[in-house]
Amino acid sequence: MPLILSAFFVILFLMDNNNSTSDYWKKTRFVYLLTRLLSVPIWGMGYILPFLLLKDLQATPFQVTCVITLKPLVALFGPYWSIWIYNRPDRLVQNLVWGNLLKHLPFLFFPWIQNVWLFVFCFGFYIFLIRGTTPTWVEIIKSNIEGKEREKVFQLGSVIDYVGMIAFFPFVGWLLDHYDQSWRWVFFGTAVVAIMMTGLLFRIPIKSSKTIRKSVPNFSFKMTDFFKPIKECWRLVRKRPDFSCFQIGFMLGGGGLMIMQPVYPYYFMEVLGLSYTGLLTAIGVCKGIGVTIASSYCVKKFQSINIFRFCSWVSCLAAVFPLFLIFAKWNVLWIYAAYLVYGIMQAGSELSWHMSGPVFAGKEDSSIYTSTSVLSTGIRGCIFPLIGSLLYQSTNSLTVLIVGCCLCLLSTERMRAFSRLHHFSYQ
Repeated sequence: MPLILSAFFVILFLMDNNNSTSDYWKKTRFVYLLTRLLSVPIWGMGYILPFLLLKDLQATPFQVTCVITLKPLVALFGPYWSIWIYNRPDRLVQNLVWGNLLKHLPFLFFPWIQNVWLFVFCFGFYIFLIRGTTPTWVEIIKSNIEGKEREKVFQLGSVIDYVGMIAFFPFVGWLLDHYDQSWRWVFFGTAVVAIMMTGLLFRIPIKSSKTIRKSVPNFSFKMTDFFKPIKECWRLVRKRPDFSCFQIGFMLGGGGLMIMQPVYPYYFMEVLGLSYTGLLTAIGVCKGIGVTIASSYCVKKFQSINIFRFCSWVSCLAAVFPLFLIFAKWNVLWIYAAYLVYGIMQAGSELSWHMSGPVFAGKEDSSIYTSTSVLSTGIRGCIFPLIGSLLYQSTNSLTVLIVGCCLCLLSTERMRAFSRLHHFSYQ
């Protein structure tokens, strides 16, 4: 279904070939949403990749844990891809083109790969480039789409992700039940289509800018430049206390969610005895419905209140999620309610995470702000999943869920306190 919709969008785009400046936002919006649509199958398969490797390739528990922690962990290296475009609008499209080609290329070999570590590496490389190109997309949208339309575009992208999941997961469940190893060809087919669509990225219009910072040398792989992305992010955090407060609050809330991730497979399968179909329904359908129903409301709320207060409500919903998972011990239906709440929370979380760069940057280049958020996600990925795994081994899954809930509540309290210190809202 996502591939059929993407073909339909391409036809519409080719019919509208007006290159006027007034159509910058239309072309940018179209290409951005199309890339989000094409990422649905691979991103969705990533959710169940640990189970696929465990069942079909007999992956070890350590390998399964590595797959689970890939998404936040590789974000630590995301700024090394985006460092090339700081105050360099002339490089934005090139950054996206190379990122799209490289991130999909390894999936062309999935039907023939047998080594589990190669699967782990390929998916990790894909996530690295997803995170690495995020600042590029944010800066392009900030430049080409003005005012409150930016939030609508980002939120529509999230809706496409999760509506795609609603349509995609039932089909995948049927496919996996009837055709052995078919998941390999899902990765392959999606990669082929995505690579073929690379040419559309060249059609993204970039407004001319005089902000190219030629005095700053290009990034190289010399040791003197190795820590340059981290230094740039650290310099920003020290320069902007309001943005550093935002990162602290987001670190606590995101850490609360990440610390619980290592216990999900054991809690769902061993404690709750959840079936494979039930797992896909909860993750794909219920979370997708939550994102869809909350998206428009989140956009309106984000545009009307302080960004810190908005994030406090997001963290509060994140704290409700593990409580509902705990209730599922007595009635499994609570897990569907939990992921419905998670979807509502995710709608607000993704909006505030993506738009924090433009909000705090104002008229400045936003790529360094977004790169800092990406780096922060990577730091969380290095710390909290490991703590959650160690805590689970020494206690039990219930304890980890309670700790995650407490961290999210602490994030709620901090964001509310920061909202009184920094009156920073959408402008």
